[in-house]
Amino acid sequence: MRSANALQHRLGFMLLLVTGLLWPAWSAALAAEPGTVFAVTHAATDTTLVTAGSDGHKLGDTRVVSLPTRDKSGAAGRLDSVLITTGIDTPGPGDEVRIGHLVFTFGSDSDQIYVGGTAVYPAKGATIKVATSVVRPILGGSGKYAGASGWCETEHLPDGSWGHTFHLTGGKPTL
Repeated sequence: MRSANALQHRLGFMLLLVTGLLWPAWSAALAAEPGTVFAVTHAATDTTLVTAGSDGHKLGDTRVVSLPTRDKSGAAGRLDSVLITTGIDTPGPGDEVRIGHLVFTFGSDSDQIYVGGTAVYPAKGATIKVATSVVRPILGGSGKYAGASGWCETEHLPDGSWGHTFHLTGGKPTL
């Protein structure tokens, strides 16, 4: 009888230990709401080249932008981003590769989604071409977007404005 109780206690302890170690991963998976999609837009913009002495077409050129955004309900937010040129005439002549770090803030300054990745730009342009889009990964979030993952499609719309559509596959957004 005593060995059966000891075995039960050991099994109970092991179950508690395993559950305690795995619960954060399980709870994150359970809290995720795959398939959440929403978008923000902003007016036409150009980036600001901040690299001193550059004509805008050199390795390491840095461009920045900070501007207001709106969602479909009209709620205000903000986009702050930095683009750094990492490739000239790549992947082909007249192309540039830029790494983008885009931070979208929604309402409260603590509710953010961080998007990052590379995209191909025309060497003679500050932005991607009109009527084109790029897809970058969602690298994380904070506040009501804590643990966000997925991807963001950025579209340069024909009228010159911009749309950013978020496809969340993780985290627990409270939209």
